[in-house]
Amino acid sequence: MAATSDLRLLINNDYDDFTVAITPTAVLPGTATQEQGDDNVVRVSGTSLTIKGSQATALNGNTFGVFYTNLIGSTTIQLLMYAGENQTGTVLINASVAHEESTTHLDRQYYLAGDSVSYKSFSIVITASSNSYIDVGRIFLGESFIPTYTFDSNYSINHRDTSKIIETDGGGIVARKHTEFREFEITLSVLSDTERGTLSGQLNNFAKNRDILICLDPTLTGDALQEKTMVAYLDGDYENTERWNDTNQIKLKFVEAVKR
Repeated sequence: MAATSDLRLLINNDYDDFTVAITPTAVLPGTATQEQGDDNVVRVSGTSLTIKGSQATALNGNTFGVFYTNLIGSTTIQLLMYAGENQTGTVLINASVAHEESTTHLDRQYYLAGDSVSYKSFSIVITASSNSYIDVGRIFLGESFIPTYTFDSNYSINHRDTSKIIETDGGGIVARKHTEFREFEITLSVLSDTERGTLSGQLNNFAKNRDILICLDPTLTGDALQEKTMVAYLDGDYENTERWNDTNQIKLKFVEAVKR
């Protein structure tokens, strides 16, 4: 049987539904951090950036991520989540994630996971003393799906490189660099009927044409966490099998979303 779960799938990204305000004024509006696309990057001059969002209806959140940045050196990203609107009321979450230099080819990602809280507003503060300007491409904030039991252990992460080795007209051999990305397939073989219904509902409503934040094990740190955390798309359909009473199996295949 699969071990108790560390898997988190943020399929319904509540951040996308907020009207966000960014200071100082960015080159592109805050909506650029709410969808994938090579040109969707918020850029501000200077060494700090603040993003705020608020709404009247309380939402649940347990997962936060910032991706596709140019952050270097001494960088800290602080997340504050508030019980009230407009950054008022009880501060439910005050957590930070610091920049770590990666020894892998992967772009640096910033990820936080914790217990769920009910919030109405948030503030994201990025401080980057080594930067002359700050780029942010994608942000996630919301309630991850966390199954009782994690995925089966016999899985693999495939690091794909579409670069081509070609022969030039002059007879040389050179490499033409193209996109690098990850893909993987997991099987959740011990899902209750309730969990199957929740996951299937979220996948059907959101996952076919929207990016997902996936963390295979948020208890990891450093490069290990980087490798097992990614923004991805559900690749094709998914297979749902009823194994026995109140026990279901779903197979999912994901391909990493890449911004260039």
